[in-house]
Amino acid sequence: MPFCAGIPVLGIALLLLPTLPTAEEVVLRFQEKLGKLVYLRARFIQSFHSETLGSTPSETGILYIKFPDRMRWEYTKPKGKVAVLDGEKTYLYLPEDGQVIVGKWADLLQESPAALLMVGKLEVRKKFMVERVTEYAGLPRGVDRIRLIPREPQARFDSILLDLDRQGTRLRRIEMEDPLGNRVEYRFLNIRENQILADELFHFEPPDGVEVQWLEEKAQDGGRGR
Repeated sequence: MPFCAGIPVLGIALLLLPTLPTAEEVVLRFQEKLGKLVYLRARFIQSFHSETLGSTPSETGILYIKFPDRMRWEYTKPKGKVAVLDGEKTYLYLPEDGQVIVGKWADLLQESPAALLMVGKLEVRKKFMVERVTEYAGLPRGVDRIRLIPREPQARFDSILLDLDRQGTRLRRIEMEDPLGNRVEYRFLNIRENQILADELFHFEPPDGVEVQWLEEKAQDGGRGR
């Protein structure tokens, strides 16, 4: 019968269809690619939405990375704002406040897991549950939206959303949401790989006359970093 005769053909066709990588595989492919890079540069757009106060104006700038542990977020809006990871410490310079906030490498997992992800140092399998977001529409073809959920119940962020090319070649967007519903988002454009960057980009000295405060002290005072 024609219907029965078509079953083997259909079965063969299904076997030949490409297998969709799991969400964890997509993230791991991205981190494996980062492990092969030396430098990365990209434009970024940063936005913050408060559950109680609404959205704040977007901030923009240039991101520089020297793998495996150096990073610089140089803001053009607001002008002069800088965030630097020098391999040991983190620095956030807020010129409008006349303040530099200094943290330790170990603080990044709680304060900015996105930074650890960008340099390929986020222990995804150990620290997060990984799932593909299937209910969202509107992503470009070949891009996956993936959710990382911290295994640690007291984590500062409830989830991290990643928009990744399915082959793990590009990170388009990161969004982190905290338990209060506040969201910080980074979009990346004009990504350039392995264009040599000067070491001076990843060195930071607080300007004369500004207040220097350690992140742990600021947390005790009830302040909030980036």
